[in-house]
Amino acid sequence: MPKISITEASDAGTLASIYTNQTSSVHEFAYNKDGTRMVFGLDKGYEDFYSIVIIELPSTENLYGIGPEGVRISRVDDGHSKSIKSVRFSNSGTQVASAGNDNTIKIWDAVNAGPALNTYADHKGDVFTLSYHPLRDDRLASGDRFGTIYIWDTSKPADNNPILHLNGHKDEVKSVRYSPDGKYLASGSYDFGVRLWDTVNGGPSIIKFLGHQGGINSVAYRPDGQRLASCSSDGTVIIWDTSNAAIANFNNITTSIKTVVTIDVHTEDNDKECKQVEYSPDGKLIATEGQADTIKIWNIEDIEQTASAKLMWTLTDVGGGGQDLSFHPNGKALAFDGGDDAYVWIFEPPTSLPTPSPTLSPALSPTLSPTLSPTRSPPTARTFRPTASLSSVPELDALTSSPHSSLTKDAANRGDLWKVSVGLGVPLLIIVVLLLIFNPRTEEKEDTQQSSDTEIEESRINALTLS
Repeated sequence: MPKISITEASDAGTLASIYTNQTSSVHEFAYNKDGTRMVFGLDKGYEDFYSIVIIELPSTENLYGIGPEGVRISRVDDGHSKSIKSVRFSNSGTQVASAGNDNTIKIWDAVNAGPALNTYADHKGDVFTLSYHPLRDDRLASGDRFGTIYIWDTSKPADNNPILHLNGHKDEVKSVRYSPDGKYLASGSYDFGVRLWDTVNGGPSIIKFLGHQGGINSVAYRPDGQRLASCSSDGTVIIWDTSNAAIANFNNITTSIKTVVTIDVHTEDNDKECKQVEYSPDGKLIATEGQADTIKIWNIEDIEQTASAKLMWTLTDVGGGGQDLSFHPNGKALAFDGGDDAYVWIFEPPTSLPTPSPTLSPALSPTLSPTLSPTRSPPTARTFRPTASLSSVPELDALTSSPHSSLTKDAANRGDLWKVSVGLGVPLLIIVVLLLIFNPRTEEKEDTQQSSDTEIEESRINALTLS
C-alpha cells in the first residue's frame, strides 16, 4: 500500500463565528444544499431536552457571519432525550433529520416550526450517523452502535419503516454516506471495514474495503463519486476507487485490499487518530480532524500523479477536539465546532492558495514543523487572544501583514477578525523565542498585553488566533 509524502505550506486566513442564539453547546451541524441555512444539534437545555435550531444565512455577503434570530423547529416536549449525534438537511432543504443516543431518528419540517413529523425507534443502540439521498427527499440512511444500517422512507410513518436493513458490519457504524448519484451507500465501521451497499435492492454489501488498522470514523465521497475517502483511529486517510468501472471489475469478489492511496494525516505522537474527513465541493481539498484539537486542510488535486498530499493549513487548539466539520457549499470556507459553547467557527483561507515548499525527503517527511498555539483565556469565558509574541515582534508583523478577504462579524460584534497565521515552522519559532528572551522591553510588553487582555475580556470578544 503506497504511502504519501507530505509537503508543507504556510499562509494566513481569517476566522469568524456563527452564534446559534441559544445557551446550549453545539456539536453537530450541517449546511443545506446551497449554503443559505445551517442546522445545529444542541446539548441539553434548561427544558431538559436536546433540540435543534435552524439559522438563516440569507445573503452572499453574510455567508460566514451571524444569522438572524434563527428558527427553532423542535419543541422541548418533542426533542431528543439524549445527546444528538447527527443532523442533516434533505436534498430540497424542506426536511431536517436528527438522530441521537436515545436510539431514535426524528424528521422535522425545516420550513415551519412544529413537532417532529415522524419518529423512528427501530434502532437498538445509539444512532451515530445519517445521510439523505442526494436526489430525493424521501430516502434517509442511518447507522448505529451495533452495526445496523437502515434505510427509511421519510414520507411514511414508523409503521411502514424501515424499508431496508443492511446487515454485515460486526461493530458500531460511525459514518454512512450516499454516493452522489444515490446508487450506493458507503459505510465505515469499528470492525475496520468500509462497505458499499446497493441502496435500491439491499442485500449483502457489494464490496468490503480492507486496509485500515483501526476503526473507521468517517467516510466521504469525492463530489464526482469516483473516489471515496475513509479515515480511521489509525490516523490515516485511505482513498478508494469507487468508479463504475472499478466496481464492475470486482466480479462478485466482495473483499478488497486494493487502495488508491494512503495518507498519514494524524499520526504524530500526540495526535494518533483521524476523526473526520471531508472533501471540498471541487474535490481538490480534503479537511481532516485529529484527536489533539487539530484540523488540517490538504491539497490532493494531483495526488494520484505525484503521490504527494500538500498540507496547506493546520488549525491548532480548536477546542474540545471538535466534533463536526464541513466545507461551505461554495468551497471558500470551512466550518467546525470549537468546543463547549454555542458557536460554530468559520475559517476562510486566503483567496489564492499558498505556494507549497519543496517536497520533503522520506527521512524528513514524518516530522512536521510545529505550529504556534494561541493563548487560552481562563475557563470563565470562551475567549481566545493573540499571543504576546505575535502582537509585539515587528518581524512577524511583516510576515502577516498582507491583505486578506474579511468575514462578516457576528451579532454583537463579538470578535474583531484576527489574522490566522498557520504553519510558520521551527526557524520562526526560534526567532520569536530569542527575541522575547533578549528584548529588554519584555516586562513592558507583558504589562501592555495584560492590559489589552483585560479590555478584550470586558468587551467579550470571541475571536481566535491560530498559528
